[in-house]
Amino acid sequence: MARLEVAHYMKVCSTREKGRAFYPTLLELARSAGGDELVVSFKDVEYVTPSFLHETLAKLLADSPPVVSAIGIERLRDFPAQQLAAILKGEQLDVELKQTGPESYRMVALAA
Repeated sequence: MARLEVAHYMKVCSTREKGRAFYPTLLELARSAGGDELVVSFKDVEYVTPSFLHETLAKLLADSPPVVSAIGIERLRDFPAQQLAAILKGEQLDVELKQTGPESYRMVALAA
């Protein structure tokens, strides 16, 4: 299982543009996971927006076939997670987001 500490790269994850710029870093780490679960931690990140999550984590799982089987998300506040879930549903992406604990979530690709 590969692990990514986002705070090592940025403290504010606030726009689609930042998400698009960060995506290659995320993709490289995900590929090194060999298809296993990737854990992404937002510990010590000041701000995360749903649009950033959409351009990074959701995109990674929406690719066909997905690069990883699942993404564990740590230290993510409720608001961006709830908004991301609404985006996934609204766009009818085959990606599911479930809360697994306080500030913890798991995303999985429903179709492989």
